[in-house]
Amino acid sequence: MSHSLGRSSMDDPASVHSPQPIADPLRLADEWRACRIGDVVEIRSGETLVRRGVLESEMPDGSGIWIAANGVTTRSFFHKDNGMELWVQA
Repeated sequence: MSHSLGRSSMDDPASVHSPQPIADPLRLADEWRACRIGDVVEIRSGETLVRRGVLESEMPDGSGIWIAANGVTTRSFFHKDNGMELWVQA
C-alpha cells in the first residue's frame, strides 16, 4: 500500500520568506525636553548603545536627563553636549 504525501508550503520555494530586518522601535529625539518621564530611552554614541532604561528626570532646559537605576545599574546622568544621542521608544 502506498501513501501519497501532499506537498506542504515548505516544499514550495515561493512560499519561503527571507527574514525581514527588525525596524528600530526607537526614534531619535531632536529635542531632549520632548521626552516624558517614564519613557523607555536609549543613550547612544554613534552606533554604540551606552545605556538603556527609563527616563526618571530631566533638566528644565532640556540639556540633560537622568535614567533610573535598574538592578545593579545605578541611576545615570547624561548631558546632550557630550555628543550623545537620545533615542525614545516610538
